[in-house]
Amino acid sequence: MTYQQSFHIDAPVTTVFGFFRDPAQWSALEPEGVRFKDVRLTKEGIGTHYLWTAKIAGVSIEGFNVFTDFVPDKLITDRSSNGLEGTWTYSFEPDGPGTRLTVRNQMQPWWRLPLLERLLDHVTARTHGPRFARLQAVLGPEPTLSPRKVDATLQHGVDGQGSQASHTDKGRHGKPVHARTIHIDAPVEVVFDHVKQPQNFVAADPEPVRLSALVPTPGDGIGSTWQTSWRVAGLPMRAAWCRRELVPGSRIVDHASTGVDWTYAMAPQDGGTALTLGYAISTGAAIVDRALDHVFGNQERQLDRMLANYKQLIEADVGPRSR
Repeated sequence: MTYQQSFHIDAPVTTVFGFFRDPAQWSALEPEGVRFKDVRLTKEGIGTHYLWTAKIAGVSIEGFNVFTDFVPDKLITDRSSNGLEGTWTYSFEPDGPGTRLTVRNQMQPWWRLPLLERLLDHVTARTHGPRFARLQAVLGPEPTLSPRKVDATLQHGVDGQGSQASHTDKGRHGKPVHARTIHIDAPVEVVFDHVKQPQNFVAADPEPVRLSALVPTPGDGIGSTWQTSWRVAGLPMRAAWCRRELVPGSRIVDHASTGVDWTYAMAPQDGGTALTLGYAISTGAAIVDRALDHVFGNQERQLDRMLANYKQLIEADVGPRSR
């Protein structure tokens, strides 16, 4: 599922690139109802991330995006936790006194239906082409927008707040959270260092799951991305992941393009650690969330099996706790 189109912009490469390196400015291209928030820019470019919300036919959707490639004045790759948004690649090259901008989108839905994928490619071309064409007015000879200074806009979009859940509860945005807790005979920092590695989530899953395309971000790891693939009744499935929150020694939230937020919470308990693992359906569409939660809301047994595997793997790694 690939959309690609090129545009000439009557502005130098540095100006066009400066616009795209800051998602907070992109609302100038979007129709009403599309918002970009909690933008965090990194000086390196890689790891820049943000949240977005939109309404399509009255249905609210949302996503968490992160820059996974960043070559100044040449290339930006922007990967979304929302499979329908997928991965966007922006390429920049001089075109006379202006810029040749090439935009490429690769959707990553969890299904694999060729006819539907081709239809979505066609819709993407029709809806996004006019948006990028508006760049001429925004950045052309008489620009309507001036790029912000990066150093002045570095900000964290993570509030650092969060509570442990041990049963079905209400998570972010009021979505039901299904969670279970287990005691692990290891210090909190050891448990945290283990569960923050995506490959250990795959190892703890009782079903065969394959991890690929892991792209860690510098610093705190927020914005790291990876992909997983597995089979359900013989049908191939896949998901793109983004790390949305990380509070050292306390909390991690990972979002999958299947519409699930996975949350880890850790706290000291009897000389070891209480590890809580939970999930919430968060597609951004309330009706879809309720339907999926009804279907998958009885997966506590799966959580128990995963937590038991985490316990076994961590305790085997650190050895018995001295008493």
